Amino acid sequence: MKSSKSLAAFASDLGGGYQLYYFVKHNPFLKNYKKFFFLKGDSTSLIKKNENNNNLDDLNYDLIICSTSGNDYEKKIIELANKKNKQIWVIFDNWTNYKARLSYKGKTLLTSKIIVTDKYAYELAKINYKNRSIEISENYFLKYLKKRKMKIKKTTKKRVVFFSSPESYYYENKGSPKYRISWEKKEKNNIQNEINYIQNSDFLKRNINHSFLIRLHPLQSFLRNDKNFIYKKFIEREKSLETSISSADISIGKDSYIMFITDSLKIPTFSIVKDLYKREFRVPYPINNLE
Repeated sequence: MKSSKSLAAFASDLGGGYQLYYFVKHNPFLKNYKKFFFLKGDSTSLIKKNENNNNLDDLNYDLIICSTSGNDYEKKIIELANKKNKQIWVIFDNWTNYKARLSYKGKTLLTSKIIVTDKYAYELAKINYKNRSIEISENYFLKYLKKRKMKIKKTTKKRVVFFSSPESYYYENKGSPKYRISWEKKEKNNIQNEINYIQNSDFLKRNINHSFLIRLHPLQSFLRNDKNFIYKKFIEREKSLETSISSADISIGKDSYIMFITDSLKIPTFSIVKDLYKREFRVPYPINNLE
């Protein structure tokens, strides 16, 4: 039977886009909805058919589902959907900046439902959004990765992947070109210090038979074209995040959500923040320090 209901899904951030995409594709409640994806920025790599050329002024869909990012793309959609009395679901993909995710033009945006994927996120959402409908959903992205990892063939040489992440975040709509130059310079210096620390760690010295790769955070992709980036040869060729994660034998990072994902996949996972940046791990689960 052909569905008479439709949904529109919106994302601009890659991490949030993955959670949104797999939730929409695999949630059984949404099985009979006709699905339309409107992805911008880094998240456009997720799908072949993107509906971004369509006119969104009428939002003629039964359900609106949005990820939440640091820019205003999804917020503008939520605001418009509220004006048109649409049912609106939002997905929180990690544990940071919960208040800011729905803050727009000095107000807190209304939603029909907030979706999270673990109990800690649920408690955080309850604290920040009292009297809202909040639901814990299965983590469909993680479920997909578990199946994919089982199909990866093991090699004798361990694949060590450094999942980089910025120390601060820059968004085009909130920063000047002059600030962008300064931000890139700082991030380049940060990541070079991080890689130097990793490569000189006792851990890598003990694991002699390995290949080392850098999975750049999308905001750090400017380093691909930087001829003076001294670790350019280690940058992983552009491929899907699913491939980078599922094929890693050892995962190294700071305190991003990727650390939770790789640890959940039983990939040995290590953080550099405690010793290099002298700060505590900023996410609610234990990860080994790289020493």
